[in-house]
Amino acid sequence: MARQQDDISLRLGYWFAVHRDQLRTWWSVSILSFDLLVLGFFVMNFTSYSLATVKTVSSVYEMSAPLVGPELRRYLTPQPLQIGEAVAVALGGDRFDLIAPIRNLNSSLAAVKISYHFSDGVETSDEITLLMPAAAGFLTQFNVTLSPGASRDAVRAVVTNIEWLRPPNTQMLEDVQFKVNDAALRSVTGLTGGRTATRMSATVKNASVYSFKRVRFVVVLRHQARIIEAGDAIVENFRTFEDRQIEVNWLQSLPLSAEVIVVPEVNIFDRSSFL
Repeated sequence: MARQQDDISLRLGYWFAVHRDQLRTWWSVSILSFDLLVLGFFVMNFTSYSLATVKTVSSVYEMSAPLVGPELRRYLTPQPLQIGEAVAVALGGDRFDLIAPIRNLNSSLAAVKISYHFSDGVETSDEITLLMPAAAGFLTQFNVTLSPGASRDAVRAVVTNIEWLRPPNTQMLEDVQFKVNDAALRSVTGLTGGRTATRMSATVKNASVYSFKRVRFVVVLRHQARIIEAGDAIVENFRTFEDRQIEVNWLQSLPLSAEVIVVPEVNIFDRSSFL
């Protein structure tokens, strides 16, 4: 048995001695083939990754190209508020009411805080108002004294700061509504010095599902396409679906046929505005 094992060992040794060079060649070829296989796999994956990256970048660029155009810029960049010509209404002596129409041209942005004043002939402190998206209103300051020698025709409204807000819930804009009914002008006497004054009275309805602590109603009179006077009325604790009477008095006789414009002001994006 031991002799047989020795014969096998000798035969194996002889076979390895005879085929040593051939085995080395096969081993070298195997290692080289494996290296080439790994290299090919690496090149193939790198090429695939590069092509996929190029396609991805190209796709992203193609998708984003329209978004960086003028439509997106108009959407993201607020258009300036459109301020009309200021009107100075004489109250007597050197006292005036100042009114200027203003419009928000942005359909998706609310100007929730507009700081403004009047200048050029009058220097006033800043007042605050607001405008909902695509809404119009009025800048007002009442009982103001013009500077000596100043012309009331030179007075202009200046907006000093605007806080913009993109409404998070556009449905809320539709849910908040105020209705103005039976707005009328009439002459009254006995308010002061026996002179004839003008009174505007109207019924305002909170036609929304929200109740508000304070709502300001700006009242502007326009006659023959020209603003002739303005005032305001405040309604406190204005509850949902409630009707209230508002009045504004001017201590002068005004055309009773003048158009009455009533603009409600309340910041619906400020939680403190609600009851």
